[in-house]
Amino acid sequence: KQELRVPRPKNCFMLYRSKVLPMIMAELGNINNKIISKIAAERWRAESEPVKTWYRDMAKFGKEEHARNNPGYKYAP
Repeated sequence: KQELRVPRPKNCFMLYRSKVLPMIMAELGNINNKIISKIAAERWRAESEPVKTWYRDMAKFGKEEHARNNPGYKYAP
């Protein structure tokens, strides 16, 4: 019997990666996730500070919403 686990809220890089994933795949085709993450990380480091701030704010908002929807949630790997 498996328990339903509540997924962790996404951090700013996870949000960014999910946004750039379709663009990377359109440019390079269907490639390995490890390579996609590496490219996304390079692009993240090259992003302007306002873009990074926007993703950080979205991650903070997502974390707050997650806390409201899942009171008492505690990360347990």
